[in-house]
Amino acid sequence: MRAGMLEMTEYERAQVYFEMNDYAQAARLLEPFAAEQPHSVSVRLLLARAYYHSAQLRRAEAEFRAVTELDPVEDYAWFGLGRALERQSRHAEAAPCFRIAAAMRPDAEYLDAVTRAETKASASASAAPASEATTEIASEAASEVVED
Repeated sequence: MRAGMLEMTEYERAQVYFEMNDYAQAARLLEPFAAEQPHSVSVRLLLARAYYHSAQLRRAEAEFRAVTELDPVEDYAWFGLGRALERQSRHAEAAPCFRIAAAMRPDAEYLDAVTRAETKASASASAAPASEATTEIASEAASEVVED
């Protein structure tokens, strides 16, 4: 390890790892800080982002939710929560998060996310009855096989 890295705090090292796209290592370094400083929006937000980028989506979701509770006007926390939900195919839950973020900061990325989540949520909702019908048909077919 270079001498400069030794002089840094663990939090600063976590930031460096995050910037180097080593999100899992950044998360490992940030976890103790989040436990020690549960009300620190900056620590929790960076940890949420590290979890998100390392595909630890449930953990990212929990951290982004915590940040929205600590600082309800932190638009990026709402956007990040929406993205974590979206990557878990929970589009109907993601849409309101994106709407809140876009209401606070109506930039193109946030507005596009609203449209994307609402479109996918709508498509999922209209596909759900078809899935139920398919399940019912499959159940009937299975019972007919058992009867024969």
